[in-house]
Amino acid sequence: RRYYNRQYYDKYRTPIKPTIIFFHMENGDRQLFSQAYCSLAAFFNVIAFDYRSYGDSSELDLIENGLVDDSVHLYKWVKNQTQSDIYVWGDTLGAAIATHTISRLRSENIVPTGLILENPFTTLSDKVTTWYYPLGQIFSWMPWYDAFVTQPLMENDLSFKTSEYIMNVNCPILIWKREYQTGGELTEKLALIAAERDSSTQGSLTLNSVWWTSSTFTHSYPDEMNDFVTDCLRFKRKFFYIFFILLF
Repeated sequence: RRYYNRQYYDKYRTPIKPTIIFFHMENGDRQLFSQAYCSLAAFFNVIAFDYRSYGDSSELDLIENGLVDDSVHLYKWVKNQTQSDIYVWGDTLGAAIATHTISRLRSENIVPTGLILENPFTTLSDKVTTWYYPLGQIFSWMPWYDAFVTQPLMENDLSFKTSEYIMNVNCPILIWKREYQTGGELTEKLALIAAERDSSTQGSLTLNSVWWTSSTFTHSYPDEMNDFVTDCLRFKRKFFYIFFILLF
């Protein structure tokens, strides 16, 4: 963001709470999801931000690696502000950016406590097939689809291959599948891919069906989150114990 008020941040930050970084979907900006922040704020310090060229953020090229670079810097900033656990929530395109960000951070041995993905997809090329359903699906069967859709996305750094990056996530993952939208099969496909991770060293995978979206999140904190947070903390304690044994 262009502007940051440290005094304002410190006023509302609660040191004993865990922190959650919210990657919003491709539509709108961070203000659209204020109801979700209010619900989550009862349990987390909520960090909401806008991607480059969204909201009041700086105008920069909307490319995948640029978005991930920005997100890596944000995560490191948050990490330097708190000693508490950090969770990441990504919605649709935000889920793709969040997963790639965590995959990138793994190379620096930086791992969040948990990852929540709302309505994620496998790749952007796959996601395009769900637009204007069923026409998008029909177009994907055409011999020219890869040449006219998949390849240009790759050449312009817009692949968003979540199905690849999710294999590098070393924390428990909770996936919300929206039952009322097209594209649910991509969420299920991604969950099956993520389930191939080694749960003993990379954390569990949970898939739940929901009938809400972050932009209309007006009800209370989802009950499934309590179980997920408990699972994340159990997984974290296990690795601290293993590290302690190896150290001594």
